Amino acid sequence: MEQTASSTLILGRPSSSVAAKAVLLVLIVIYLVLRLRPKRRNILCGAGAGAGACSSAATPLPLPPGPVPWPVVGNLPEMMLNKPAFRWIHHMMKEMGTDIACVRLGSVHVVSITCPKIAREVEHMDAMFTSLGLLYAFCVSDYLPWLRGLDLDGHEKMVKEANATINRLHDTVIDERWRRWKSGERKDIDDFLDVLITLKDSDGNPLLTLQEVKAQSQDITFAAVDNPSNAIEWALAEMANAPEVMAKAVEEMDRVVGRERLVQESDIPQLIYTKACVREAFRLHPVAPFNVPHVALSDTTVAGYRVPKGSHVILSRIGLGRNPAVWDEPLRFKPERHINMAAGSDGGVALTENELRFISFSTGRRGCVAASLGTAMCMMLFGRLIQGFTWSKPTGVAAIDLSEAKHDVFLAKSLVLHADLRLRANLYPATTI
Repeated sequence: MEQTASSTLILGRPSSSVAAKAVLLVLIVIYLVLRLRPKRRNILCGAGAGAGACSSAATPLPLPPGPVPWPVVGNLPEMMLNKPAFRWIHHMMKEMGTDIACVRLGSVHVVSITCPKIAREVEHMDAMFTSLGLLYAFCVSDYLPWLRGLDLDGHEKMVKEANATINRLHDTVIDERWRRWKSGERKDIDDFLDVLITLKDSDGNPLLTLQEVKAQSQDITFAAVDNPSNAIEWALAEMANAPEVMAKAVEEMDRVVGRERLVQESDIPQLIYTKACVREAFRLHPVAPFNVPHVALSDTTVAGYRVPKGSHVILSRIGLGRNPAVWDEPLRFKPERHINMAAGSDGGVALTENELRFISFSTGRRGCVAASLGTAMCMMLFGRLIQGFTWSKPTGVAAIDLSEAKHDVFLAKSLVLHADLRLRANLYPATTI
């Protein structure tokens, strides 16, 4: 009886080998479809298209070149199979030889741009776009809202954990400061937190609630930490492998500031080479692969291509800063290039880049409102590190590993350097924990 039951059970389902072959067959079919599907045709209409090519009046402008999308989900399968998404997009654009490309994620067209000229065209049409409140990552639920809450990418969990960490560090300080202002114990404005708490509206009433003060402080913290710290870490890593560059920066610091006092914000305009080092770090090693998406408010045209309403237009920080058509030896750390570019200009070397040959701080009407603050933070942090310490590679380390992490553009490994004091002991501010 047991043998009969067992035989019936086995005959009623496929064997494991048959199931494995079926799964393998499905995977092969999917692979072949992905590999053999034609790319979107790159058809131009109007001027420059050639006689008899097409009529711009009769034929609508094409979308930018890119892979042919699947129904409903678009190119999300390719994105999920080729993580991280930003490396897949840049590899695809390189293979296609294009500075503008379009992928469809769900029902949303995402247009990526790596050319400064096209990027400037987008910025000049800034009124046609609005910024989108997304972080620097491709999240499936942003394009398929019915998946929201499943957190397939793990991004929601990471954001919640980051918020919890910031709130844990901020809340006690802000709560205490708020209490002291409301009780009258504190009367002097010493920092930006005091400014936020004491802001008044036109009727003289407090402008911000406690929760709004916390939210503003959180925004400043997020904006202030990643971008400057990433640029400075990369600059130190690159300069540790290029002692001649480090020596030039130190020589300028000693010449402009000396070793009898600490560098101040008022010294920044004279620190030309030091600014060039930070600017080069922003160019070569941006904090994120793309800037925050700009959403088309209506159907528009960019670089002769159709950009439908609702499209996300993203400027590639990597593509702009490492574009070989713009930069000589784009993957080499060469601060001098920025001094040569600034020669003859009244403004000298600046960390911002108006021509969009790279992106240091976000651009446009909804870009970074605190570029001057970001410049001061970067330069003061970098200046104090260069002035205060002699940096060298650890014993036994021939060169610092400059590899990027797989899923972002930060250093793959934490930067470890040896630091020796350069100044008198009394010049180093005392710190307490």
